[in-house]
Amino acid sequence: MTALARRESLTVSTWASHNDLSRYLASSIKATVEINWDDPSERKALLVGIVADADRLLLLARTVRKKCPKNSPDGETITQAPELLSSLLAQDIERTDEGVPAIKQGVAKDRIVSVHDPEERHGRKSKSHRFDGHKAAIAVDVESQLITAAQVLPRQQPRPDGGTRSG
Repeated sequence: MTALARRESLTVSTWASHNDLSRYLASSIKATVEINWDDPSERKALLVGIVADADRLLLLARTVRKKCPKNSPDGETITQAPELLSSLLAQDIERTDEGVPAIKQGVAKDRIVSVHDPEERHGRKSKSHRFDGHKAAIAVDVESQLITAAQVLPRQQPRPDGGTRSG
C-alpha cells in the first residue's frame, strides 16, 4: 500500500481510508472486527470480505503499475507485492464453482509462511518437532571444533521430476 499511496502523493493511512482498506493497517485484523468467532457464517462472511479486498487491491495495483515508468522503484514494488499477495491467496484460498472463497484444506506445497521473509519455510526435525525458518549448512573443523563456513539455504526448490531439493 505504501507505493500505491506514494504514487498518489498520499500518506498510507489516507490512501487506505480512501480505498476502504484501513483495517489492514492495524496490528491485527481480528482486533478490527467484531464477529462471533463460533458462528461459521460470520467467519465465512469475514473471509469473503478479506478476499474481496485482496482482489480489489490486486486490481488497483495492476492499474497503477501500468502508469509507472519502467524500472522505477515504485513500479518494482507494485509488481512484487501483488505477486506475493497472489501467491498467498493461491496457497490458502480456493473458490467454489460460484466463485465464493473458502479456506483450502491441507498445506500448500512449498508454502510461504512469512510475508516479511518469503524464503522462510516450514520444516521438520522429527515427526513431533516442527519449525518455521531457514535451513542452514554449517562446516566445522573436526580437530579444532571451529565453524569454518556457514550458509543459509533458500527454501526448497522444485526439481524437474516433481520432487524438491534445497538450494
